[in-house]
Parts: sequence; C-alpha cells; structure tokens
Amino acid sequence: MYKVLIVDDEVLVRVGLKSTIDWESLGFSVVAEASNGEQAYEAYLLHKPDVILTDIVMPKQDGFWLTRKVREKSQRVKILILSCYNDFPYVREALKSGADDYILKFEAEDEELIKTMSAIKESLDAEGSEEEDNNYAKKEADTNIIALKVELFEDLLNPNIPIDDKLLSRCSHLNFLLQESRFVLTTFFRDDGERKMDCKDQDWQHMNNAIIHLASSVIEQKKITYLVKETNDQFLFILSKKDMSTVQIQEVVELIRTSVTQYFDIPLSAIISQSFEDIREVYQVYEDIILKAEQLFYIDESCVINAFERVVQDVNIFSVKKSYEQSLIKYINEENQKEAFEVIEKTEAFFRGNTVKGVEVKLFYSNMLSNVFERYYHYFIEEDKAKDYTYYHKRMMAATKIKSVVTLMKEIIVMIINNVKSYRNNNSNHVIKEAIDYIENNYQKKISLKSLSEHLNLSKHYVCNLFKKETGENVSLYINKLRIEKAKQLIIDSNCKVKEIYDDLGFSDQQYFSKTFKKITGMTIMQYKDSILNNAESK
Repeated sequence: MYKVLIVDDEVLVRVGLKSTIDWESLGFSVVAEASNGEQAYEAYLLHKPDVILTDIVMPKQDGFWLTRKVREKSQRVKILILSCYNDFPYVREALKSGADDYILKFEAEDEELIKTMSAIKESLDAEGSEEEDNNYAKKEADTNIIALKVELFEDLLNPNIPIDDKLLSRCSHLNFLLQESRFVLTTFFRDDGERKMDCKDQDWQHMNNAIIHLASSVIEQKKITYLVKETNDQFLFILSKKDMSTVQIQEVVELIRTSVTQYFDIPLSAIISQSFEDIREVYQVYEDIILKAEQLFYIDESCVINAFERVVQDVNIFSVKKSYEQSLIKYINEENQKEAFEVIEKTEAFFRGNTVKGVEVKLFYSNMLSNVFERYYHYFIEEDKAKDYTYYHKRMMAATKIKSVVTLMKEIIVMIINNVKSYRNNNSNHVIKEAIDYIENNYQKKISLKSLSEHLNLSKHYVCNLFKKETGENVSLYINKLRIEKAKQLIIDSNCKVKEIYDDLGFSDQQYFSKTFKKITGMTIMQYKDSILNNAESK
C-alpha cells in the first residue's frame, strides 16, 4: 500500500481529501497531513510518502519550496498540485519545479482524483518500491498513523502494560508524550444516530474518519499530543501535555464540537475526565467515562459533561414491562391516542428517574413494540402502510437520546391506531356478522359487552358504537331480545317451568327475566301464554 501526504492550509480541504474517497481501495494510505510547506517537508522526511498532494499558496513555505526540497531528496515521489482556475501561472511554475501533475480543487472529491490516483499507482507499481529506512517505517507503509495510534491506545488500556523502552519508542514515533506529562481522556459522541438508517455503512464510516481527522487537526494546532480510538460512533482521545489546564481542554473540546457542526452539520456531545499523571490509570478513567456516557441518553440536547461520579443504576426494568405493555395495548385497542401517549410518557419518566442504561431502555421499547406489532399487524391491510418491525427496531437502537425513542414510539402508535381505525371502518359488516354469530351461539351464557369485545379483540367503546350504528340497538338489548324470542318458543313449545326457562337462557334470576320479558313484549309471561292459548282456541 502506497503512502500519501496531504498538504493544504485549509483544514476542510485536508479533511475532505482524507474522508471523501476510499483510499485503501485505490491502494493508498494517508499517513500524514500538513498546513504549510515547512511542516510538509518534516512529514516527508519522517514518513517517506510515495505521493504528495499539495496546495501552492501557503504560509511560511509554499508549494514551490516544498516541491524543490523534495526533489533534492527523491525523483521517485509523485507530487500532485492542487489548484484553482486562477492558479494556472503557478501551476506552470510548479511543474517546472518538479511537480508531476495537477488537479483542480473542485475535482478533488470526484472521479477525476480517483482516475489520477489510479494512474499514479500504475506508475509506482511499474517503478517498484524504494527500500524503507527501518522496520518501523515498513510497518507504516501498510498502516496509517491513525491506525497506529489506535493500536497504542488499546495497548495502554491494559493497566499492567510495562513502561519500557519499547513502549517509549512507540510513543516517540507517534509523537505522543508519555513521561513528565498530564493526561486527560475525552470522548465525543455523535448525536445524529438516527441518520444512520438512511446512510450507507461506507459513507457513515467515511464521515467518522472525517470527524477524527478534523478533531486531530484541532488538537495538533493546540500543541497537544494525543492517541485516538473509535468505537460505536464514539471517538476517544487520550490527550497529553506537560502543562494542560482544565480551561484549555474545555476550549479544545468546544472548538472540535463547533468545527464538526460547522463543517459537517453533525452535533457532538462530549465527556471530559479529570486529569491524571500515571498513564496506567487510563483504564479506570475509561471505565468511568463509559458509565458516565449513559447520562447523555437523558440530556435532550448536545452537551459537555465531566466524568466525576457514576450515576447509572441497575434496575430490573422488565419487571414493570408487563403492566405498561398491557395498558398500551388496551388504549390502542380503544383507539385512545391520548392515553396511549401517557403510557409512553410514564415509562419515560420512570427511566429518567432511575437513569437506566440507554441500551436497556431501547431494548425495553423495542420488545414492547414487537409485541404490539404481533398483535396488530393484521390491521395493516395495505402492504405500503407499515414498514417491517425490523425497520423500527433499527431506528430505535440507533437513537442517541431518550426523547428520540419516545418520539418514535408515539409516531408508531399514531400509525397503528390510524390503521386500526381504517381496517375496522372497511370491515364493519364482517365485524357485526361475527358479533351476531357469537351472540347467537352463546346467548345461553352470561355474555356481555365486555366478553363480546374480548372475543372480537376490539375495544368496548368501538363495539358498542359500531353495533348501534349497524343494528340500531345496543348490545345488551339485542342479546335480551334474542333471549326473549327463545323464551317465547320455550313457553309455547314445552312444559318447562319459568325457572328452567330463565336459567337456560342465561338470565341471572327470575325477577330480572320477568321484568325483561314484559319490557320487550309488553306482557307478563302469563299474559303472553294466555294470549297464545286464546288465539289458538279461536281458530
């Protein structure tokens, strides 16, 4: 893999060049960057790059000076000039000084740069690689500086790592101050996790790389040495300097947050540790920061906090899940959006009050959502009305703030209730037919609006209104009318006693049966029986 040095006095240009194309797929690794010709020459001597991408007009020493100095050392290095339209006189001068080619800056993020670098790789392959100065330089040829910093960071997380000459040599090569220094561990968190669903993994990682490069540039400008490590969209930096005040660290952190927001429109939260003198303490400081990070889940806006104490509590949240879930399903069933929202708000208050780990909160809601989908998914009568549960699960797990999780839950509740309403309105005839069939098959039992609603898996309110709308009668009256019709048949066609009749028809007692009979027929049981007998005798 060939090494690349990027030189430009504009940090955004450097970040853009490093992060907008996939260097490794082209066979290159960006090993260093510089903001002027003087820094670039020092980086050239240290890293021995195969390719230099350089601006022309820069402070201190410009691109002409850099090109001439590099050519004094090597004719093999490929020097590519970055220019604007009005730079062509400079470009001609740069080519005379020994540059190999040029590319317009506005083309430096598209296929033109990829095409140019591919041609350079072919040329380098044909020429063969130069002998490296030492074993460490050979390793750099295949691994960029950031990767080496990550490797050293991970090794330092081992509290038993020996502070020996080998470790000191590695730190020296990476310009990381290990002795007679103070250390601070600071971690940045992307607060735009919801965007990840709409972004390709490769593009997301490129942006993470861009954030690391931009943050690294800010830290280097403040003359602070550092190591870096990225994990799960978190960017951890060990900062090292002999004299490093709390105010200075806070300024650096705020500058990084402001720059990332300005250049990439990405909000960052951050946690800053207390400073410490023994690098072997970094593991415990790291553990404290990871625990403290859970607090960010409950802070609605991006912020900076200090990692001084542990605040996350271990709570058995699934012990309360059943009651919340039953209430949520009940209110969705009743199409009661207001009460359903209140259930979600109660769970949010519970989690905020106990500062439960963010991942557990997201799993809680996701599990609840799974059960709700399982119960109501058949109401989505059109395929395009609902996305798969997996889609919402991924959105849930990508959320960085509890307010985003709660907003998503409410969004889903509204969607489900709307689809339940639509399904029920479109299938009202089917629902009423099923209700009547149930009543006719169970009128002898003690059925009610509640038992009917549970059978239909619908709310009592909905069943009551729909039944009245379709039949013109409420459920209890319809049931009693059916029972009285059956009673009239038994009175005429059998020798059953009144007690046997009302008992067989599901009435609770004789008095209620008699009262209902008279209310519906206008006659007592004996009057009805006599009228039937009189009519029969007169015929």
